[in-house]
Amino acid sequence: MKFQRKNGSLFNSPSTTAAALLHNYDAKLSIPAAYPANIQSQLYMVDVLEKMGISRHFVAEIKSILDMTYRY
Repeated sequence: MKFQRKNGSLFNSPSTTAAALLHNYDAKLSIPAAYPANIQSQLYMVDVLEKMGISRHFVAEIKSILDMTYRY
C-alpha cells in the first residue's frame, strides 16, 4: 500500500487497484475509471507503429512514452 495515491488508487491503474482489492480489501482504495487520456492515446500510437512495422524509426520516442507511462 506504499504506492497508494492521494485519490486512493494504486499507480492510478484500474487493474492494479482492482487486483489489490481482490487480494487485500481496503476501504481507502478507489479504482480510477480509466488511464488519463494522453497516456492512453500515446500508448495507442505506439501500438499502431508496432503493428505497421515502422517502430524502428521511432525508438527514442517510443522509449520516452513508455518511460513516462511506467513513472506515472
